Amino acid sequence: MKRFALLLVVLTPLLFSSCFEILEEIYLQKDGKGTYLYTIDMSALMDESMKELLASAAAEGEANSLEGVEIDSTIYFRDANPDEIAALDRPEIFKRAFMKIQMSDEQDKMVMQFGLDFEDVGEIDYFLQNLDKVSGGDLQGGEMGKGLLLTSQAAQMFALKGKKLTRLATPDLGEDVNNEDMSMLSMFMESATFTTIYHLPGKVKKTSIPGAVIEGKDVRVESSLLDLMNGEEAPKGWIKFGR
Repeated sequence: MKRFALLLVVLTPLLFSSCFEILEEIYLQKDGKGTYLYTIDMSALMDESMKELLASAAAEGEANSLEGVEIDSTIYFRDANPDEIAALDRPEIFKRAFMKIQMSDEQDKMVMQFGLDFEDVGEIDYFLQNLDKVSGGDLQGGEMGKGLLLTSQAAQMFALKGKKLTRLATPDLGEDVNNEDMSMLSMFMESATFTTIYHLPGKVKKTSIPGAVIEGKDVRVESSLLDLMNGEEAPKGWIKFGR
């Protein structure tokens, strides 16, 4: 865990010179329970040029080399950050929250995922509002990395009534990045995407979310990450589904 945190702090500024993807997924069950996943795919950092850069930094004692790194682990916040969770007013939610780390030199893979097994969609709101408190600043990678760790100040992001799921707000992306860093990000992030996939318990009948693509029981919405970080309106709306 500590080795990964150190690598992430060093690598995050480099991330913005590479292609990467962020995927948000909601798996909703018939009883209203489900799983929320937020995945950052940084595998572009595992190409040869980045490995050579990290090897050079490691030789100078500034970072760990990625050579031979093979990590595939799931970390539950209840085990890694018990004190932070105990201080929350709803600690039971974060006892079901986790972080998954996958790093492979052999497969050129680097993926970080945050997740929550929720009892109702309202718990996603609480999860996003308090994730930065529980995970701590070590995983944010400084000013340039703040846009990667999702947070939310919205009172409500999701609402479920019957067979209608409504998206009321989106996570805060890049809200704390200063203007100078944002200008730098703009040069490198033209192709970066933020994709949300809603996995519903029944076939989707209709949706009002702009640009949404219906695929049976799933709804897929793809946005420009740079646009979201610049504060442009994110796709919101409702989804009606059947049995």
